[in-house]
Amino acid sequence: METKKIFTIPNLLSILRILTIPIFLVLYLNENLYYEGFPLYAMLVFLFGFSLDILDGLIARSFNQISRLGMVLDPLADKLFRLSTLCGFMIKKVIPAYIFIIVAVIDVLTVMIAGFFYLKKLQVSANFLGKVATLFMGLGLFSCFFHETIKPLDIVLLLITIGLIVLSMAYYLVKYSKIFKKVMKIKK
Repeated sequence: METKKIFTIPNLLSILRILTIPIFLVLYLNENLYYEGFPLYAMLVFLFGFSLDILDGLIARSFNQISRLGMVLDPLADKLFRLSTLCGFMIKKVIPAYIFIIVAVIDVLTVMIAGFFYLKKLQVSANFLGKVATLFMGLGLFSCFFHETIKPLDIVLLLITIGLIVLSMAYYLVKYSKIFKKVMKIKK
């Protein structure tokens, strides 16, 4: 069951996650703000933002604070947060541009598909593959902070993540296209 409230804790956490994006980018892209040559403060902001993602989902489900706004705001914050982080890593040449481009294309497609289902009032819930992909994305992005020490492990984690995201998307398309077809037959 979803709540009609707008100012739920999960929604506020999603907004806070979006607000961490420019802070992360400034701290990561400006080497004058590094701690002894390491982007420690940027990494801490990243970890804070990533933990907000986990926290808002837990609160939304545990305290029944799922809202229509949250169904849009949470995935939007996820995509903006990860794309901004990937963009920072791409600018610093930690990751190749193709990883950023692939994830950006997937995210745009995902937003379009989710928007379509949202307009048709079909609720799309997270699946296990999506949760695993989120975990791998977090690990992959976190490992990028240590790129010089662990390469190519960080890139391998991100490529595995891309595979998991594609599998998750395929699952959503199959599952929800069947539901959408049923809804369209009922409306005729």
